[in-house]
Amino acid sequence: MLGWILAVTIAQHVHRNQMIWTGPGAGLRADEEWRKDRMIPLVLQEICRKWWQVYVDNWDAGTVGPWPEMAKLVGIPDDRQEAVRRTWTAAGVPRSVDKSVEGGWETVSLGKELNGRSGWHGATAARMGEQLGAALWVASQSRVAERT
Repeated sequence: MLGWILAVTIAQHVHRNQMIWTGPGAGLRADEEWRKDRMIPLVLQEICRKWWQVYVDNWDAGTVGPWPEMAKLVGIPDDRQEAVRRTWTAAGVPRSVDKSVEGGWETVSLGKELNGRSGWHGATAARMGEQLGAALWVASQSRVAERT
């Protein structure tokens, strides 16, 4: 188990650096990275705000802005997505083409729903239903056995 934990940490480090480095990397802006240990990278004075995140081999990005600008991006990959694809192809990093979303309003990534139409970012409806079902089951029990 310890070896796997360290492997994930190393893969995460390598992939983050592949995103930021110029030359052999994708050259993405580090200040646009959405990380758990930092504030959301949305600069309010910018009309169109961009963010990206990478977790091991999963890469996501988004752009927030006024509808006329966002409508132009629907259905097409942005420059960052193309840069990541070139970088991962050159490095031999496999990717799932069937999971790729280009200029989409809605997607699910790492178990979270990203919905640009409503501004929703959170658990999917299916996941919330599972959690509600589990909570109702626990509430219906007179006694819940301890974990074994």
